[in-house]
Order: sequence, then structure tokens, then C-alpha cells
Amino acid sequence: MNKPTFLSICILVLCINPIFISTRLQANVIEQVMFRRITTSEGLSNNNINCLYRDSRGFLWIGTNSGLNRYDSYNFQQYYQDTDNLPDNRINNIFEDWDGNIWIGTEQGYAIYDYQTGKFDPNCKDRIHNFNIFCDTIFMARMNREMKYLWVYDDHKIYLYYPQQKMTKIYPLMDSTISDLFVTGKYLYSIYNDGKLYLTDINSSLNQEIHIPYEYVSLLRKHYPKIYVDRNDGIWVHTFQNSLLLYKKNLQTEWQEIKLPTHNEQFNRIRTIAEDTNGNMWLITSHLGAFIYQLQSGDLTQFTHNSLKSHTLASNNLSAIHIDREGIVWIGNFRHGVSYYVPQSQVFLNQKLYQYNEIISFCEDSVSIWYGTDGGGLMRQMHNDPMPRQITTPANVIITIKKDSRDRLWLGSFQNGLLCYDRGKITQYTSRNSGLLGNDIYGIQEDKEGNILIGLLNGNIQKLDIRTQKIETLFSKQGKYGIGELLYIGNDTLFAATSVGLMYLNTNTKQFHFINKNKRNNQILEKQSLCTIYKDSRGILWMGGSQGLAWWNLHTDSIGYINHNNGLSANMVTAIVEDNNRQIWVGTCNGIARINLSQGTFNITNYDVEDGIISNDVSERALLEFNL
Repeated sequence: MNKPTFLSICILVLCINPIFISTRLQANVIEQVMFRRITTSEGLSNNNINCLYRDSRGFLWIGTNSGLNRYDSYNFQQYYQDTDNLPDNRINNIFEDWDGNIWIGTEQGYAIYDYQTGKFDPNCKDRIHNFNIFCDTIFMARMNREMKYLWVYDDHKIYLYYPQQKMTKIYPLMDSTISDLFVTGKYLYSIYNDGKLYLTDINSSLNQEIHIPYEYVSLLRKHYPKIYVDRNDGIWVHTFQNSLLLYKKNLQTEWQEIKLPTHNEQFNRIRTIAEDTNGNMWLITSHLGAFIYQLQSGDLTQFTHNSLKSHTLASNNLSAIHIDREGIVWIGNFRHGVSYYVPQSQVFLNQKLYQYNEIISFCEDSVSIWYGTDGGGLMRQMHNDPMPRQITTPANVIITIKKDSRDRLWLGSFQNGLLCYDRGKITQYTSRNSGLLGNDIYGIQEDKEGNILIGLLNGNIQKLDIRTQKIETLFSKQGKYGIGELLYIGNDTLFAATSVGLMYLNTNTKQFHFINKNKRNNQILEKQSLCTIYKDSRGILWMGGSQGLAWWNLHTDSIGYINHNNGLSANMVTAIVEDNNRQIWVGTCNGIARINLSQGTFNITNYDVEDGIISNDVSERALLEFNL
């Protein structure tokens, strides 16, 4: 066994007269990022999170006020003092050592989890004695970022153990009480409760004070200051007791005070700091949510909780952060479990509309997103306004919304006819005041002359002449076929989704027929009750209904089917849309599917509530590509 080596310390105080810069930053509040959540509803032992760590085997360890949790992305294993030899149920520190053992810090000491035995060893002192670390009480222990050293300190010394050399170095502490320690590959950064910061060279043991201006030392003194050193050797100092946040780019530059944007300084309090894989700094606060500070540009981005948007942080009162090897950001909430963000993952952004949760139609213009609801009528959300506003109309159930070439909105309603919304002016067409043959409007399209084609649930297709305001009937099988969504593709060609399949209608000659084969008559288009039709950029006509998804390539005249048997999550298809990457998104009664067409092959990915969407049941025709 190697004997401990005691090193004498030479103190060098850097007496440079500092220039101090104070900066109040402006933050961009971002909601186009998806945070998923883990709470007691998923099996977590407690929602008060103190620490997180994802180990080399991929398990996420979560320390709470009541128990330790190990999560494998599907199930939780819980550990407690009375059943698993933990010193205490309040967990405040977790890390992994060079052998893959998991160290668990509690209010009453440390235990070490051995994967080979599947048990905790509560005799941590015996373990560290083998490393020539002799301390009665471990104040803090951790591996450094490079996994090169195990460091431990008590109220007298800092112990640094080199696993490869099986050697321990010991560094005496200053007279004041140590508050925090950060160890890099070359240096020890120690900050004390008197507000003084020291840098110690690990090899030479040369110790120097990094001067902090007196006016800020007074804010750090007796306030348990914390320290973090980024990968570019930038030094970050903060304390949870007040709003002070200091940054020093390197030893040669001046300190900078960073003030987070807030209307109340008492909420500008940093709990902890972490650096992500892109070199951005995550600042975790008590009541302002999370911030990302970009070192290169100085830009600040803020993430906050929004009760109407389930993809945002679970709360603004945050307590811990861990960024794993894959770049996944794990954030602990005070009383609200874990929020986590996966970079480069598929993102679902959710928006609730107060009491009007049933959104059944969408439309977007240059400045707004329009929502048609079932019971709340028409809602409008400006692009620069997070809150939608209700627009008073004669209808409270808006089945479909379409924008014409003159930027007017046409609303198809249930039992209240057709509405035109033109810059605040509303014109209503019903069976009483116009030639409409019914008041349930399920399909709206604009033809090449700017006239409005209208599909009625009761089996009629009509045309509103914009110039004369007269309504002409193009197709009438009242009570025989239900007419749903319409699709006008030019050259007087209109397709209609009906209760008995796909119908073709020439809007000029009024000739129609139901399509049950391709043009070459060598493939059958199966009959089904259709909810939606869509033509993509490749010229493929997609049809969704009760028996899944059918497609008809209008260029090659080929027909195919996608349903539950070959990858779709459900056979009931309610909505279809194409994104900018030419991917097809399909809404079903059991989630959303994304279809990638590559070299004639359809690759299907299904998403459900576990992936972040609010509900698995997608309303008919309620998918739209937004230009966010």
C-alpha cells in the first residue's frame, strides 16, 4: 500500500488591480424545444430532485428527498435506507468511478453500488482507506470531468487519488471553511466561505489566490459560494443565497458580472451550472427556469414552464442538472420530477387553448395561426403572441378553415353554414339566406377563378361565385353519400373524400364518377369510408379512412396501401400532411406516423403520447405544416 504524501503549500496572491464589468443580459425565450417529463406517475419515488447521473451502462440514477432511483428508460428500481443499506433516504450526490461503481452521497454519508453484486456497500470509509484517504467525515467526493482523479475533502484536507498510478496526494485547506471544489486535469479550484478563491497546481502544489473585488467578496462571504470551470478554463462563481453570478474567461482577463433578466433580483439565483457538448453553459435557477449562455456570441436563451404547453419545463423552480455523454440534458425540478431534452430528436410542441382543448382544424397566414375548435369557435394566435385570442363568429364548431388567394378565411361549420372572415368582417352563408343545400360544411377549396367549392356533409357539392355571390350546385346525392374533404388540383378537376370512397368531379361539366381502379385498369382502389385526401409534392394522392392509408401515384398510375399490417399504428386515418423534407405525416386514432419515401420504399415511424404528443386520437383533417 502506498503511503500518503503530504505536500507543503506555497501561497502566491495575484495582486492585480481588476477591472470589473457588469452586464445585464437580454434573453430570448424559446418554446420550440421539447422537454419530456418523468414523475412519480411513471414510477419515480419522489418528485423533489436533488441530483442526477447517467452512468456508462446507460442507467439514469436520480437522487430525491425520499429514495434513490435507477431508470432504464422503461422501468424504475427504487432503493431506500431500510431495505438497501443506504445511509439515508435523502440523496444529494451521485457519480461513477473508474471501475464503474456508483457512489451515492446522502445526508448521513456515502454508499457504493457494485454492479457485480447488485448491492450497496455502506462502509465507504473502508473503501477509501485502501486509497490512502483517511478522513472521519467526507464532506464531498467526486470524479473529475476527465475521470482522471477521485477527489475527496473533509474539513482539513483535499485528497486526490490517481487510479492508474494508485497514488494519493493530499493538499491542506486554508483556515476558512471550504465551500466548493472543482478539479480539472491540471488544477484544483477551491472557494471558501470567506469569499476567497484559490488555484492549486496539481503537480507542483503551487497555490495562488485568484483575486475577486472586495465588493463582490462581501456578497460571497458566508453565502456558500459555488465554482464551475468550463472546458476553456473559464471560471464561474455563484451563490444561491443572492443573485451574484461572476465569469472570468481565463486568468488574464477581468471578471464579468452576469445579471440574468428578471423583474425581481431575488429570483435571479443560480443553483448549479453545467456545460453541454457544444460548449454552451446551462444555468439552472430557482424561479427563472433554465438559461443557455453561448460563450462565443454572449447570447442568452431562456427556457421556462408554460402551463398551457406540456413540452416545456415542468416548472421554473429547478434544482439539478446532468448532461450525459450523448448530450442529453437532464434537469431536476423542485417538486415536479425530471425534465429532459434530447438534442436532434423529433420535437412535438404542444399548445392548449384554455378550456377549448378540442382543436379540429388549422390554418396559417403571414401573421397568425388560426384554430377551429369544437365548442369554442375560432381562435387566433399571432406569431409574436404566445396567447391565442377568441374571435367572435356565429359558429362555435369550426370543422375546416381555408385561406383563399385574397387572404380571406373561409370557415366550414357544423350547423351554421359557411363563413367568410375578411379582415374582421364576417359574412355568413346558410340554407336560409343563400342557396346552400345544408349547414354542415366539411370541405372547402378555391378553384382557378377564385370561386369557393363547398362540400356538404349531406351529400352535396356546390360552388359560390365570388363575383355574383350566387351558389350553384355541382353534385347532389343528398342523403346518399357523405361529402368530406375536397381537393382541387386544377384543370377543373376536383377530388372528394366521401363515405363510399374517392370521387372525381369535373367542376365545369359537372361530370363525376367514383374511382375504384387506376387509369390502366390493372389495380384496384379499395372502397372505404374516407376522412381525408392530400396531394403531395411528388404527385401522389393520399387517401385516409377507416381501412388505413391508400396512395395513388398520378404520374406512374400505381396504387398501394399502408395499414396496421405493414407498420401503421392504426387503420383509422384521420389527417395527412407533407413537411418541408417531403416526409408524410399521418394522424390516426392511435398516434401520429411519419412516412419517409426512399427509393420506392416507405419507412414508417410511429409516435404516441410517450413521445410528447398530448393525445393519441388525432382529429379529422387536423394536421397542418406551420411556417414557424
